[in-house]
Amino acid sequence: MTRTAHARVVALLTALVMVGTACATSSPGATTRTDDAPVEPTEASDSATSPSPSPRAVAAGPVLDDDADLKAAMAAARPTLPPEVPIVRGVYSTMYSFWGGRWEYMLDLVRDTEINAIVIDVKDDGGQLAWQSQVPLAVEGGGGEWKPDADPRPRLQELIDVGGYPIARVVCFKDSEVALARPDLAVIDVRTGEPWQGRDGEYWLNPYRDEAWQYCIDIGKEAARMGFAEIQFDYVRFPNGGDGPSLHFSFPGVPEDRPREEWRHPDVITRFLSEARRQLHREGARVSADIFGLTTYNWTWDGDGTGQVFERLAAELDYVSPMVYPSHYSPGNYGLLPHPVDHPYATVFGAMEEARTRAQGLRAKIRPWIEDFAPSWLGRGHSPQRVLDQKRAVYENGIEGWLLWNASNRFSEAALEGTTESRADPDHVPLFRERDPDPAPGADPVRWPGYDPSPPEPEPAATPSPDPTDPTTDDA
Repeated sequence: MTRTAHARVVALLTALVMVGTACATSSPGATTRTDDAPVEPTEASDSATSPSPSPRAVAAGPVLDDDADLKAAMAAARPTLPPEVPIVRGVYSTMYSFWGGRWEYMLDLVRDTEINAIVIDVKDDGGQLAWQSQVPLAVEGGGGEWKPDADPRPRLQELIDVGGYPIARVVCFKDSEVALARPDLAVIDVRTGEPWQGRDGEYWLNPYRDEAWQYCIDIGKEAARMGFAEIQFDYVRFPNGGDGPSLHFSFPGVPEDRPREEWRHPDVITRFLSEARRQLHREGARVSADIFGLTTYNWTWDGDGTGQVFERLAAELDYVSPMVYPSHYSPGNYGLLPHPVDHPYATVFGAMEEARTRAQGLRAKIRPWIEDFAPSWLGRGHSPQRVLDQKRAVYENGIEGWLLWNASNRFSEAALEGTTESRADPDHVPLFRERDPDPAPGADPVRWPGYDPSPPEPEPAATPSPDPTDPTTDDA
């Protein structure tokens, strides 16, 4: 796609988002977080508004005589999703870069290279917000703001004006700000009865709490009303052993009959994403999520205690972004030694091959995060060639888009093309599925799409020839 054509799509997308903002109506929220109970609406769930909100004119309409008329009028007033940007290749931006002088550098990447999207921290992994939110829980002191009294819309408009696609990164359940301000919404340490603290000193929200769900969704809705076209959730999972001692945490609200080994149930995560998509689509925003790269080859029913099961996530999201950083794998993964970090192409190719197989027939498109940093803790350096190798692995699996992660927002421009052109292999065909994720305890197995529709008939078992020396053999 040419830069001009891409800019036209983004401009149309922005216009439709603005139309959606002008007619946005309150959306019901989730009040129940146990797996077995229905999601019910609540009056106060849609309370997120933008700082200095634009006035919303309400035109007089016809008298609605019956429920059918009312439903039709509500559907007409509801924002619709804007046209999809067919190729998204983006970079990550911290709040510091977004509000600081580095923003111009980020815009130059969009002007001068194939980069056409920026994923901007709106709520980071400490729970800090990019601006002074009007979401009630944030107003009550639950979320500190990086830039009080600042309006992000002018900067977002700068991005849109140069043909950029704005994506809001909203970290979900890792949130020290709200967990400490509202311990009733936090993962709890069974030893103290206080919020559980992870190994990195951070605290987590409890995915079983409906108000924790709605807080994350409301931040996404506020971002959509600011002009973000897509809301990307991160840390959309339970804490696991990698975050701290898992024997010490508990989740108030878990069903009483659920054994401890089933507390971190994928039903909780997938139902959150389903509700988030329902509410955010009404705001005119698409929904994506960052997930562990290991989800592409993990077949356990609970994603090793994270609640992330690839198929279940891909069934709910518009885009799924596995973080397939070669440095984050272990020696021997994909048969790569001494470490996958030394094989960036092979690592990403293997992960994308698995992702394509497992996403067949499901809602989500694949748009991975790839690494653009030096894994110094492994004693390795970095070069633009490593980025080029990862990009090639993505394209060879028939995938157009990717996102570059560098925590300092310094990217390898030598690895970037000048325009956003199609590079995916148009003839790529995903491999047929050979297995499904393990079913949850007590649940029926699920047969996911992607199996060979006409597998070959099994070879008949060979019949052994009679042994002429065997006296029991009937020769007649």
